[in-house]
Amino acid sequence: MIELVLNVVKRIQNDKYNADINIQYNDTTEDLLTTENNIDITLPDELKMIHDKFSKVHILWKRNDKRGYFVLLSLKEIYRVKEDFKTFATDFCLYSELDEKESIKQDLLSWIPVLYFPNGDYFCIDTRTGAIVLFDHEITEDYLNLHGIKIANNFNELIKK
Repeated sequence: MIELVLNVVKRIQNDKYNADINIQYNDTTEDLLTTENNIDITLPDELKMIHDKFSKVHILWKRNDKRGYFVLLSLKEIYRVKEDFKTFATDFCLYSELDEKESIKQDLLSWIPVLYFPNGDYFCIDTRTGAIVLFDHEITEDYLNLHGIKIANNFNELIKK
């Protein structure tokens, strides 16, 4: 798994992208256990392996008109964003008139945010299936993608893409 992350970095660098890569190393086992206890979910093994080596990865790349940016969230950020999801889910159920608001709440409570994008979107692991889903930060504005968009079957598949 660690090799997959490093291969993504190498691929970006080898494709002659102008890349700004910032990697912070080593979350501790204590950080991992605290995060799991705080969010009351066991993190997938693939994510644990990554956080055993890296605590946070920022990757920004650009070449001509192509550009991209993402952040692999640190354990503390996963906890913070997960708490934001809980608040959002509760508020959404209180104020939404949609019939499916309870199922949307269950989706949000089952997602672990792992990758952040600067527009406010997240790739999340769905703890019910292991799939990677996109949380679109604009769901309350246009009511599209209320249940996320499946991006990959699992975290390994996402990293390989």
